[in-house]
Amino acid sequence: MSASRVTIRDVAGEARLSRTTVSMALRNHPLISQATREHVKEVADRMGYRPDPRLRELGMHLQQCHRSPGRAVLAHIDFRCENKKPSDESTPDQLIEAIRDRAGELGYDVDVFFAGRDGMTDRRLSQILRARGIRGVLVGVAQTPGRVLDLRWDFFAGILLSQSVVAPALDRVASHHVHNTEMAVQRLMRYGSRRIGFALYERADLRTERQSHAGFLLEQTKWPKRDRIPVLTSGSEGFNKTDFMKWINRHQPDTLLLPSPRNSVLAWLKEERVRVPEDMEVAFLDVPSPDCGLSGVYQNGLHRACCAVELLVAKLQAHNVGIPQWPVTLMCDGLWVDGTTTVDRSGR
Repeated sequence: MSASRVTIRDVAGEARLSRTTVSMALRNHPLISQATREHVKEVADRMGYRPDPRLRELGMHLQQCHRSPGRAVLAHIDFRCENKKPSDESTPDQLIEAIRDRAGELGYDVDVFFAGRDGMTDRRLSQILRARGIRGVLVGVAQTPGRVLDLRWDFFAGILLSQSVVAPALDRVASHHVHNTEMAVQRLMRYGSRRIGFALYERADLRTERQSHAGFLLEQTKWPKRDRIPVLTSGSEGFNKTDFMKWINRHQPDTLLLPSPRNSVLAWLKEERVRVPEDMEVAFLDVPSPDCGLSGVYQNGLHRACCAVELLVAKLQAHNVGIPQWPVTLMCDGLWVDGTTTVDRSGR
């Protein structure tokens, strides 16, 4: 029998089981015993059975249409209203637009819910989502690290968009901060930097679960001890100019690596008549766009948001709701971009 023509009916006949049992076994359904699943897979492999992905997609589409005659809705939880100060995020509307565009391509609408606005509690938010029949929840970036989102998760499928929300332990799509930091350091070293000073404040450190901090320290162990500059850690909200300049004058880095350009460091260097990049180079781990003119890592939050939508829709189509026993994290690599704040002195 040709492998391309082997069907579930053929496998069921060979395994002496019903087509339903075979189908469930091939999908690792928990209602089918481990022994039966292994038997079915052995028979399917021996016969050369391969599932048709187009039929699977059609089946999921028909199931979704049967469950929801109207257009299904996803929720995006926005935490900007919980911050006492105006948000410094430059592209929240672009983020929502990207989420809506990708969700629309997959057949979903997106409603935004602002946590903390007008006294919105987690309990009230959970009640609203259930009343509207919304089961898919995208959890945005919390303004304060360590946020807990206490919804009735037995009803919802959820995806976290960052490390800033620490509970519950849902599946997550996040930047690969360790990789991004190592990539930035290696690129700067290849360009000719030798004494790289890394400075970060507590809030930025916590929002990445200290992964950037760890990535830098791992790279630093490869350097001669004379070139290792202690990491500058500052207060929760940002840097202090006096302490920052004292650290620079003491350790004399040739290059600065900073979390993001949303601080005053470039202005401070200009006030102190430190020319960038002639006297000191500066790179950032989160530049706002590839063409912003700054050197560093473009994390592409819009791409991560689209990946989160795809993962959430897949969970809904698989009826996978609740807090997962084994949470999965999808790590998205950033892209190094050359700007005017660094110089490639390698001659390559």
